[in-house]
Amino acid sequence: MCMSRTPHDPSASGATPHELVLQLEASIEARLTAAEQARAEDVLPSLSRLMNAGVGVGKTREDHRCLADQLYACYARGREVRRLMSIVGENGLPQEDQRYLAFAARFENTYLDQGDTRRTLAETLDLGWRLLDPFPGTELKRLTSDQLAKYHRSEPMP
Repeated sequence: MCMSRTPHDPSASGATPHELVLQLEASIEARLTAAEQARAEDVLPSLSRLMNAGVGVGKTREDHRCLADQLYACYARGREVRRLMSIVGENGLPQEDQRYLAFAARFENTYLDQGDTRRTLAETLDLGWRLLDPFPGTELKRLTSDQLAKYHRSEPMP
């Protein structure tokens, strides 16, 4: 059974009109921030749906599908580590987790949020490989050994 709610009487709180406006602004800002975070969390399914329409023989490079899968996997792990970091702090993370955390930040800042930069598909794929450079090939399970040999430089990105 639902309980009826009575309208809240702002004057009952004892707050001044100015204080009420500040509280309302803070509430709106918190809701907007939560909405922005939710949109950021939904980026992977959107990117995947868009890409599926354009991947295949004669459409893109042979590494496109596997590279995208690997980038998404690393980004998802980086986001998990980010949530863990909020509990244990960055210094409490093992080196492997710190690598995924750094990857997630670089992926967001250079790959997803490219600003006014315009890139070709080949440049975007190459950037994806450069983002994976800090990872040893043995950690990149979604890529073939041929793809790793051709594109992966196991060295940190500047």
